[in-house]
Amino acid sequence: MASANRPRASSSSTPVRPWDYEVFLSFRGEDTRYNFTDHLYAALIQKGIVTFRDDGELRRGEEIAPSLLTAIEKSRCALVILSERYADSKWCLEELAKIMESRAEMGLIVYPVFYHVDPSDVRHQRGRYGEALADLERNGFHHQTQRWRAALTEVANLSGWHGEEGYESEHLIKVAGAILRTLTRKPILHVDKNLIGMDDRLSEIIPQMIDLSSNEVRMIGIYGLGGIGKTTVAKVVYNRIAPRFMITSFIANVREDSKSRGLLHLQKQLLREILPSRKNFISNVDEGIHMIQDRLCFKKVLLILDDVDTLDQLEALAGDRNWFGPGSRIIVTTRDRHLLDVHKMDAFYQVKKLDHKEAIELFSRHAFEQKHPKEDYETLSNSMVRCVDGLPLGLKVLGRFLFGKTILEWKSELQKLKQEPNQEIQSVLKRSYDELDRTKKEIFLDIACFFNGEDEDRVTRILDACKFYAGTEAIEGILFDLSIPKRKRIDITTKSFEMMTRLRLLKIYWPHESISMREDNKVKLSKDFEFPSYEVRYLYWHGYPLESLPSSFYAEDLVELDMCYSSLKQLWESDEPLEMLNTIRVSFSQHLMEIPDFSVLAPNLEKLILDGCSSLLEIHPSIGKLSKLIVLSLKSCKKLSSFPSIINMEALKILNFSGCSELKKFPDIQGNMEHLLELYLASTAIEELPSSIGYLTRLVLLDLKRCKNLTSLPTCIFKLKSLEYLFLSGCSKLENFPEIMEDMENLKELLLDGTSIEALPSSIECLKGLVLLNLRKCKKLVSLPDSMCNLRSLKTLLVSGCSQLHQLPKNVGSLQHLVQLHADGTAITQPPDSIVLLRDLRVLIYPGCKILPSSSLSSLFSFWLLHRKSSNGIGLRLPSFPSLSSLTNLNLSRNNFLSIPTSVSELTNLRDLRLGQCQNLIVIPELPPSVPDINAHDCTSLSLSSSSISMLQWLQFLFYYWLKPVEDQFNDDKRDALQRFPDNLVSFSCSEPSLSNFAVVKQKIFENVAFSMILPGSGIPKWIWHQNVGSFVIVKLPTDWYDDDFLGFAVCSVLEHVPDRIVCHLSPDTLDYGELRDFGHDFHCKGSDVSSEHVWLGYQPCAQLRMFQVNDPNEWSHMEISFEATHRLSSRASNVVKKGGVRLIYAEDLESIQCSPPLGSLGDSGSRVGGNIVERSSDRAGPCGSGSGHSSVGSSQYSRNDPLLKCKHKYFPECSPPLGSLGDPGSRVGGNIVERSSDGAGPCGSGSGHSSVGSSQHSRNDPLLKRKHK
Repeated sequence: MASANRPRASSSSTPVRPWDYEVFLSFRGEDTRYNFTDHLYAALIQKGIVTFRDDGELRRGEEIAPSLLTAIEKSRCALVILSERYADSKWCLEELAKIMESRAEMGLIVYPVFYHVDPSDVRHQRGRYGEALADLERNGFHHQTQRWRAALTEVANLSGWHGEEGYESEHLIKVAGAILRTLTRKPILHVDKNLIGMDDRLSEIIPQMIDLSSNEVRMIGIYGLGGIGKTTVAKVVYNRIAPRFMITSFIANVREDSKSRGLLHLQKQLLREILPSRKNFISNVDEGIHMIQDRLCFKKVLLILDDVDTLDQLEALAGDRNWFGPGSRIIVTTRDRHLLDVHKMDAFYQVKKLDHKEAIELFSRHAFEQKHPKEDYETLSNSMVRCVDGLPLGLKVLGRFLFGKTILEWKSELQKLKQEPNQEIQSVLKRSYDELDRTKKEIFLDIACFFNGEDEDRVTRILDACKFYAGTEAIEGILFDLSIPKRKRIDITTKSFEMMTRLRLLKIYWPHESISMREDNKVKLSKDFEFPSYEVRYLYWHGYPLESLPSSFYAEDLVELDMCYSSLKQLWESDEPLEMLNTIRVSFSQHLMEIPDFSVLAPNLEKLILDGCSSLLEIHPSIGKLSKLIVLSLKSCKKLSSFPSIINMEALKILNFSGCSELKKFPDIQGNMEHLLELYLASTAIEELPSSIGYLTRLVLLDLKRCKNLTSLPTCIFKLKSLEYLFLSGCSKLENFPEIMEDMENLKELLLDGTSIEALPSSIECLKGLVLLNLRKCKKLVSLPDSMCNLRSLKTLLVSGCSQLHQLPKNVGSLQHLVQLHADGTAITQPPDSIVLLRDLRVLIYPGCKILPSSSLSSLFSFWLLHRKSSNGIGLRLPSFPSLSSLTNLNLSRNNFLSIPTSVSELTNLRDLRLGQCQNLIVIPELPPSVPDINAHDCTSLSLSSSSISMLQWLQFLFYYWLKPVEDQFNDDKRDALQRFPDNLVSFSCSEPSLSNFAVVKQKIFENVAFSMILPGSGIPKWIWHQNVGSFVIVKLPTDWYDDDFLGFAVCSVLEHVPDRIVCHLSPDTLDYGELRDFGHDFHCKGSDVSSEHVWLGYQPCAQLRMFQVNDPNEWSHMEISFEATHRLSSRASNVVKKGGVRLIYAEDLESIQCSPPLGSLGDSGSRVGGNIVERSSDRAGPCGSGSGHSSVGSSQYSRNDPLLKCKHKYFPECSPPLGSLGDPGSRVGGNIVERSSDGAGPCGSGSGHSSVGSSQHSRNDPLLKRKHK
């Protein structure tokens, strides 16, 4: 037990006084517990000093109690009573070490009391102290005794009391009195009792930046936004460390007092506080500087200057370190980091916003006087907190304002807050803006309007080129959003620009590039269009409709030109050089045929991005002379057949030719390219690399994937000493890998999968740093060299699908760090005996091997995955499951068994069970509670009624339809299977159900089951409303999108070729919530041509996305859905996603799925697949339908009435007419981002069925759109 008078309750918040105890007593109980220490404790209590004393008797055990360590941290002062046998106790010595650490790190005041011991014996560990420590060292505590000796030496050097002579009572009175004077010497500054996260901030500032152990004078700057908590942090730091200083002063409100009273007043205030007994007559600031320096230069001072905003203030109050004595600390708080840089601070601390959890707690303490929101207020509280964005002052103001109000009043205030910020909060933030000079205000507005969220270096370069004109109100920047629905056609004339002679920034854009950008360009320009370009620094015009820039175009100070998706055939015609031009980006300008001589026109160019310029035939020879070019990307310039020699591109770091399918020769390197880091040549027609590639000595990545004509690599490849990634996947004509004549220690990943290599050279052992070796599907590979067993860094070895490979090297067990070994699809029948030595192995995929005894497996392996392909039976002769207690992932896919062993329930650590393509599997036995989910794609016989399945958190089905290449015809059964997607899922558990039971099962499946399919093709189904070119889609979300009827997301992507894995990421526009769960699947392609374009179509229920952890998704305004295609066992992604799409699925979307006979047997000829899209009649209309359900498409009455066919037509693109044929052409979706209106209408319709997206009436009446437009 520990005792203390008036102990303070601990709290996650820092209290007004930052200590629980004023004094911590450290003593040896056997020496002084019942005499000196007891009397001292009583004397301290009598003087009202809150004291901690450990009341435990003889301590047992080896470790100091955690409660004592906490008590030391929560104490302001420590009294160490060093008695004769103090050092006999390991507990006492550890306690002392902790006390001295707290002194150095947190400012703990320490006083030693030498009770009948000589301070010199303690300092030098002589006599009894030396003997005690020697005994401890002999007993195995050598490491600890070094730390304890240092603590004893340090404490003995401190000023304290020596109790050798005189009466004990006199010593007690002296000690208690001195402690009381210490505790009352410095005033405690008031701080709010509801401080959140302060301990973490102090742990960064005090030990690391203030560094009380140092005797030098240190200046520390604390900076951040207004209202972020700088003053509070400074006050708490002052309260914590002030007792360690001879003289202290906290000068508050320096900025305001300097303006209202002057610097002289502040100097007098400082002198009055630090030297109160002296008269300080000063008549001007210069005298004040001299007196401050004269009076303080030999004193240890703590000076805090709060809210400084000019250098004059610092120079008048703390101009130099030599003004103050050794050990002094000067702390300055300000909003201006630059001010601290100029004054040459020793350390800087930025006070950051509270994270979401901290913000909720601070808000709740003021709004509810408790740590968490009250019941029924959680969602509203989260919305309020997001409006303030982690600003402590704003959270306090808002919390106090809402205290005691009703939910209805909260909702009303929330709506007001979204439209107009709280005035008290706004005034604090605006103060920072008002204090800027005119130039800085203009820069601030430029960033806020044009460059918010952009790369800092890039924006800095553009703004540096801008000249700000004092005294003019002329337009200097235009920001034009073409995505606003009411803008159907925009005619821009020369006259409209005529008066804008000082135009610096021009940005005409879609927020996110969409299909409609090329199909429906809203901007119309006359052929003689001109605009004043002379002052332009930043020209961003996506979808520029003319074939060239205006003939008079000349922007002397242009820094960046971004004209992607344009109709340009050529760039400007002027002969005048643009010396400031840094970046040109004209990607996907599909009519661009040539580029000018940039060595003359843009000699300082650093970035040239020409991706997707499919008509570009050649590159001007001068490009090889651009000595400052850093990035050159020509990705997917499919007609580019050659590239000039590289003469002087010495600054180049990234060179990308990926997808240039006509490029047959890599240019010869004639000059210095020592800075080149990444070279991309994937999917080109290159046959060989020049020997000059050996000059690229700093190259880190060389990507040659899918170079179908590449036959060999140059022997000088070993000269690339910096190379870390060498990708040769899919180079089907590559038969040999060159000898490696010297060590290449940096190479980490070597991908040779899909090549024609027959053997690896024995010199492969020179790749000493190799981590991944991928040889999958090297069908001519017959052997592996024994020398590869010297690759001690190798973690992953993949030889799957090497059908001619009969054995692994005998010494494979030497690969001590090997984690994954994949050898399925090979001719290997027995692994080498040394495989048991692979103690780090987690993944073993192996065909036909004799399984080792279960005892060997369980003792030598912590299995992550154990898998074997087979044609019948269980497929893998596993030892009894209980012996594999560490098994976490079990893959039994592609087997023909009817059931799996019931002993699977004994795998208590199992997390992932994979049963894909087990088409005869009927039931799943009881599973261990550790299994949250099952991957059971294509288990066509599995009953969803299994009791074990009902206990799962979610069940995943993935359906793969590997079809013939696109040019072949689908056979009838596969086409029929495709047309039954997704309602065929229901047939697994409900072959002939009642309609009522069917509806329940159907709802449950779409709430919990994920499924997907892959098929050849190049288009996204039209029922996927939101579509985009590229790897991401942005969806605008109305405020009511996430309701009880929302089920999940249907997603779709067009893939250039089938990768090993596709992953879909969902990211809301708010970052407070963390990431949602990613989803996707691995592809298992075998015996099919998967190099052509394919379409992946999937569905993911929201229950699997951790959305239940998100407080209020309805507060999101946008969501980004991005697709990432990767090579499953490579750390680098393949950019193969060409298009993406998404649709939000609601319960009423399932109303059309009924238990009906198979499609095609419906009898009426009008129901045949291939008809038109039929609209839903629900109140949440489809993309071109209305809520009333009165309109219909198609000629068949049956097709309008049959609910199953409605679903069929809606879900399958081959059954659908162009969207433009569905009624009013104004309702065509195209590729624009479309919102559901709050009454439930689809993206092109309202509840009444009379509105379209393009209608201005809809835009005027929709309050959500009003806010977004604003």
